[in-house]
Amino acid sequence: MIESSPVPTTPTPKMTFRSSGKDILSQLPLALILLMQAIVSLLTLRNTAFQDEALYLLAGKEIVLSWQGKVSYLEPYGSYFSGYPSFYPVIGGLLASLGGLEAARLFSLLCMLIVTICVYFVTIEFFDRKSALIAAFFFACEGSVLFVGRLATYDSLCFCLLALAMMLCLRASKAVSARSLLGLGPLLVLAVAAKYAGLLFIPSVLALLAWWSWQHKGSEEMIVRPALGIFSLVVVGFIAYQSLDQQVLTGLSFTTTNRSSFIGTPPLQVLQHILTMEGIFFALTVLGLCFCGKQRLPGGLILLSSALLVPFYHTYKGEMVSLDKHLAFSMFFLAPLAGFAIVSLVALCWKRLVALAWGVALALCLLALPLGMQQARNLFADWPSSTQLIALLQPRVHRGNGHYLIEDYDVSRYYLQNETDIWEWTSLDYFVYTDKARHNLSGDNAYKAAIKEGYFDLIELSYGYHAGLSMQLEQTLTASKQYDFVGKVPFHNAYGDGYYWLWKKHSS
Repeated sequence: MIESSPVPTTPTPKMTFRSSGKDILSQLPLALILLMQAIVSLLTLRNTAFQDEALYLLAGKEIVLSWQGKVSYLEPYGSYFSGYPSFYPVIGGLLASLGGLEAARLFSLLCMLIVTICVYFVTIEFFDRKSALIAAFFFACEGSVLFVGRLATYDSLCFCLLALAMMLCLRASKAVSARSLLGLGPLLVLAVAAKYAGLLFIPSVLALLAWWSWQHKGSEEMIVRPALGIFSLVVVGFIAYQSLDQQVLTGLSFTTTNRSSFIGTPPLQVLQHILTMEGIFFALTVLGLCFCGKQRLPGGLILLSSALLVPFYHTYKGEMVSLDKHLAFSMFFLAPLAGFAIVSLVALCWKRLVALAWGVALALCLLALPLGMQQARNLFADWPSSTQLIALLQPRVHRGNGHYLIEDYDVSRYYLQNETDIWEWTSLDYFVYTDKARHNLSGDNAYKAAIKEGYFDLIELSYGYHAGLSMQLEQTLTASKQYDFVGKVPFHNAYGDGYYWLWKKHSS
């Protein structure tokens, strides 16, 4: 008797629907975390443009106009920008032209939401889904992460590209073919172009690629696959170097590789700030490392070492500038181990102290959100609102026939870009002036001579970063008899209360 072969069955539409429904439901917690991150960012972090935002967005607009032949002179942005001027500033400038500052900030938020997704999947690779959800939650509500997600600067795009490079490494380490690693070079070069500080994390990406390749493909592929990634990076980097504007090498040295701290801060004070912002996550990371075991320990050490790069750099340099933005990069590497630490603690106490274990885990998660929100709000209040300053300046500026000496330079010319030409504005950073006796002057002497001869139509001082020079210029203003005091408007920032002071040249 011949038996009939079994007839293959195909899933019914109902079965397929249930399967896909389960897949959707499994990702619902991550979707809720992303929604929380977006809502917290949009509703709680509000302020006028930060000076870096104003500078980059206006520069992007000017660069596009120069490509169109509509600008005769372009500032040498490459000599002092900390990212390639023709990359993020152009993206941000175009978005701001279409939808204002909020459009550029929404792009940053989108980038950080993508990074949160990457944290989730990287943590799954290292540990498990429960750890991944907690890691994504911790990351999404950390103060520096929320701050960077609402700031129209280089950081979010650089961060997003680095996170995508990590995801590419993760996928390529499992794939049969390693050809997809040819895409690693472009991603890393673009990340560095977005912000030169991305150079700091390239070794971390390559180290994780080597470890993942060893885990999935063995010791031979641990050498071959990173070598292919490095080859891609070298080739694309060489092509980029040959085509870039060489003035950016000055900017790279000035802002990153050979950076000097303008305001030195004692290392202990820098370290104290780092512990205030992320101390609890560093503690959880060390705890998570203790639970890793031999198999996971190398990967855990790579994560912890990568997270320490930013604290070591800023503590060594005694540099507080940009520290809060850079700590978000550390959080990317801390979150997986922190999430794993919580899950491991619960598992350790599961048999005897179930309620207590989950209660402690829930308390830590609930504590992280308000703490992160408050930190982000404090960071977003570091600079004063410029609304009243712009209202004071706007009726007094005119396109094409004015000269304005403004201490709050970047923000003022950004908001008044439609009422003025960019060449009309002068900052307190640097100035060159030829007086009536045809003496070529620079620095303090140039400012004083220009004020005495009534060169500027408006002068605004706020006695901030250039307080010493501002006080000298005030004395020159009083002695010159060329200017009338218009008024002052109050402001408040993280350092206390102050005023914007405005003078106007006598009407002829």
